[in-house]
Amino acid sequence: MYLLLPVVFGVLWSLTIFASDVSWHAVTAFWIVIGSGISLWVVVDQRRDAREFRTLAERYDSACRRNEADVIDVRSTEYISFEEYEDEGACYAFALERGGTLILHGQQYYPSSRFPSLNFSIVRPLDESDRPVDEFLEKRGPKVDPSRVVPATVKLELDLPTDIAVMDTPLEEVENQLRRRPPD
Repeated sequence: MYLLLPVVFGVLWSLTIFASDVSWHAVTAFWIVIGSGISLWVVVDQRRDAREFRTLAERYDSACRRNEADVIDVRSTEYISFEEYEDEGACYAFALERGGTLILHGQQYYPSSRFPSLNFSIVRPLDESDRPVDEFLEKRGPKVDPSRVVPATVKLELDLPTDIAVMDTPLEEVENQLRRRPPD
């Protein structure tokens, strides 16, 4: 990548020389300044990206060495879906077989060919520092349709969690429980 930059700027310099009636000194100075600035930006950006990638790879290696994960098994009888508003991520409320409701809210929960379903697990591999490295869904049941869809206008009035939450509330009472209360 770094070796390609001088070639690109050399070609642009040559084209500018042939297409312009400005002196070659001015064109050369222009492309040295522009080329140096862009090259510096690319090098700094590449190094930052490489550092982030190394850090992530080290965390995945750590998770492989630990070989453990937090697993949340979900068995549900039905679920409701909340209409998305402005790319905030998918949101569902699942009625749990054992009672209560599980709320899932976020970009990682968008529908797929087998999700949402009534039987799945949320798997979070842990690194050696006990931090989750990633999250994925293990789907065991077929995809099913929601029992109802809550409109985005109603969803805006609710105080929904940002990731995962378990409530003792039955599914049919979730909206009332999450409705924002006006300040006293």
